[in-house]
Amino acid sequence: TASDTRIPGPDSELIYDLVSSAFEGGESPMTAMPVIPRKMDLRMVLQQSRFTIHGSAEPFEDSFAAKYLLRFTIPSGAKTRIQQELRFLGITRNTLFPDLASLAEETLKTAALLV
Repeated sequence: TASDTRIPGPDSELIYDLVSSAFEGGESPMTAMPVIPRKMDLRMVLQQSRFTIHGSAEPFEDSFAAKYLLRFTIPSGAKTRIQQELRFLGITRNTLFPDLASLAEETLKTAALLV
């Protein structure tokens, strides 16, 4: 059913069962599960935060989820160009981390570009 494919929230019984098995021992039907957290601050809202809760010590990349994971390796020499392209698209540190420290860093970078 459609309800079986939705990512559960933090109060879901599925999450409770998974966490209980991890801390109290016992069997869990899954080794990991995605969770949509409560939005605790602006950063979580803007980043559309999602987490995984793990019910075993098995590395995530070795679990059932391996078929859903992709690994990206970004060459260190590409960092500056990628940052420039992201900035062109309107994605900056300040849009990802909307706090005073990020605002200050962005302001300093912008001022340095204008000099």
